[in-house]
Amino acid sequence: MTLESEHVARCLYSEGITKLIGVPDSVLSGFCLDAADIFGHANHLTAANEGNAIAIAIGHHLATSGLAAVYMQNSGLGNAINPLVSLASTEVYSIPMLLVIGWRGMPGTSDEPQHRLQGRITEEMLDCIGIPHQTLCTEPAKVEQQMKSLVELATQTSAPVALLIPKGSMTSTRKPERSIQASRMTRELALQIVLQNLDADTRIVSTTGMLSRELYENTRGLAERHCFMTVGGMGHAAAIALGLAHDLPNEPIVCLDGDGAALMHLGSMVSIGQENCANLIHILFNNGVHDSVGGQATVGDEINFASIALECHYASAVKVSSESNLISALERARSNAGVSFIEILVNPGNRADIGRPKEAMVSLKSRIMKC
Repeated sequence: MTLESEHVARCLYSEGITKLIGVPDSVLSGFCLDAADIFGHANHLTAANEGNAIAIAIGHHLATSGLAAVYMQNSGLGNAINPLVSLASTEVYSIPMLLVIGWRGMPGTSDEPQHRLQGRITEEMLDCIGIPHQTLCTEPAKVEQQMKSLVELATQTSAPVALLIPKGSMTSTRKPERSIQASRMTRELALQIVLQNLDADTRIVSTTGMLSRELYENTRGLAERHCFMTVGGMGHAAAIALGLAHDLPNEPIVCLDGDGAALMHLGSMVSIGQENCANLIHILFNNGVHDSVGGQATVGDEINFASIALECHYASAVKVSSESNLISALERARSNAGVSFIEILVNPGNRADIGRPKEAMVSLKSRIMKC
């Protein structure tokens, strides 16, 4: 049995939750949209990462004494644990909130490699940090009582509690609106142009989600393409590329990043600019959405990543949207004396038949190690 995600969101709202904050997740994609309508724009905030979401919930409680719901994928628990333990805990400030966690890799289910360990230890992590948790009931009458009991527990103990949402336990017909611009390329076309204009021996690090899947599809079977797909650890591809560039100063390194991922750990750009590795090109595909988890909007269309890169002391930075400008930017970046940044404005979406790696991830590690 599955629940309508709108029903779950209305149960939260009826129990007095006063703010909704979170990071988009594929398990919760319909819930995010339904809940945003129910809570209203003023009471729904999309955070850059899960730790930020917890911090916003803390600030909300301090300002209003109200209870916030914070949604995330269980892969984001790592980002959230620091403020949960060092601030929200009853041993520190005792801040109540309700965590709504999409449970990827739940034991007994099939999922991608990056979700399996996290799925197995999700309940243990919550137990370890003392957060009571329940798994979503899929009967409408029971879920109302479940929400009531969780909110009461958070209020009575003045502490965080959690609701785990298994994959497929909620349904929704809601789809985010996507803005397609004729002047912009698809991400996959832009990726193909990038690959065509890099030396074959360039080591490539790609970010989490659809971009890595597209990279895999476009380099599969090409032994000379040396790629590392950051299938987990969203937001860390740029730092991985920096580690490579710093220790392999005579090797060309390219990071293929996304707007949502870059925003999640924007501080990596400061480190990259500080080191200014001349062998590193940081390419960011900006489509303004979290494409891999349902297409929820980021703030990517509202900020200028190229300007941020320059403020972080990258040697050069440019924003492009056309094929010809992208080719020119790649040519200049390859001859620059310092780290280069290219922001490519692309349309959201991907082709329906995009595949996933079939090999064990550890076997794919050799693709970038050239061994």
